[in-house]
Amino acid sequence: MDELKAKLTRMAEGAGRAISDSLGEVNEEEQENIAFILSESTSIWSIIANGKRLGYRRQVIVGAVGMTAFLAFLNILFLGIGLYRYFTIEGIAFKDIFWSFLIGAAITVYMGREGYMNILRESSRVIYLQLQGFFRKLCAHVVVFAAQQVENSKKLTENSVHKALSVKNMLQERYGSKVPRFVIKRAQKWVDKIPLAGFLNEYYTRLERGEQAAIAEELYNKVNDYLLENHFTTKSKIFYFLGLVAANIGA
Repeated sequence: MDELKAKLTRMAEGAGRAISDSLGEVNEEEQENIAFILSESTSIWSIIANGKRLGYRRQVIVGAVGMTAFLAFLNILFLGIGLYRYFTIEGIAFKDIFWSFLIGAAITVYMGREGYMNILRESSRVIYLQLQGFFRKLCAHVVVFAAQQVENSKKLTENSVHKALSVKNMLQERYGSKVPRFVIKRAQKWVDKIPLAGFLNEYYTRLERGEQAAIAEELYNKVNDYLLENHFTTKSKIFYFLGLVAANIGA
């Protein structure tokens, strides 16, 4: 088993080098960004604070904070108006003011949560972009494993492919033993969601022909597109926001 793993690693490194040659070397700025992301002191909030250098889209934070703050302002404003009317106009029931405030507060909390989730998605996207070299290597490793399975006439399944990967060990081999835990957890989560066997089965015939380097590059492109489209896309909430503003005013 150890001999097989060593063989897979050597073959993966060879395929990985072929991919690196075709996609270009990592420049100095990218190396600095990777070093920052993988620093022990790094957290989601430090990534946000240094977002400009890492390619963080500030409009995500501005949108999330701005919309939530505006809803909170409306809620406080309407509460003030309601209390003023309660004390100056007869016939205004306090329970109506209370329920109106409660509904408005719930709407604000919901919008705040959605904005926070968008911030996390954007933070994850930034981390992922700095780890693309790791994902290239991972794809090379997966292709080597798949080629071995095909050579032995074994079926490629999601379970078998993912079992062949040790995300934590691969990250530590590439970047050192002090990779932050939150980076490992996120990378593992992303890898678990990728339908690797489904992608690899599309290349079954080419795997039999030994086109590993070319397949590894194509697989990386598929994985990259899949993750960016399905897991790192921040969701526009403008129509939700307008609807919630209307609901807040109505409440």
